[in-house]
Amino acid sequence: MTHIRADNLALTYRPPQRALFRAPRALRPAGANVAVSNPMRDVQALRGISFELTDGTRLGLVGHNGAGKTTLLKLLFGIFEPSAGTIEVDGVMPPAAVTSICAV
Repeated sequence: MTHIRADNLALTYRPPQRALFRAPRALRPAGANVAVSNPMRDVQALRGISFELTDGTRLGLVGHNGAGKTTLLKLLFGIFEPSAGTIEVDGVMPPAAVTSICAV
């Protein structure tokens, strides 16, 4: 009997910095300042997610783009580690629990 429990999950991360495109010097206007600062801010992808599933229970994930559906699944499979909260599959914490989920 498979049992999945998530308690107060949260995930916060810092997105990777993007490379800036810079025009070749010959194409820049004279005296143009091309220095751009783009401070990266932490993104809170999930906050306060809790649920419990047992055999025969189904969970549907519905939401707009960027709502965190795929992020939640990645947490369940141990691809991401939660910033807060816990996930247990049959009493085992991921990534060891991944084998149990896949066997269902």
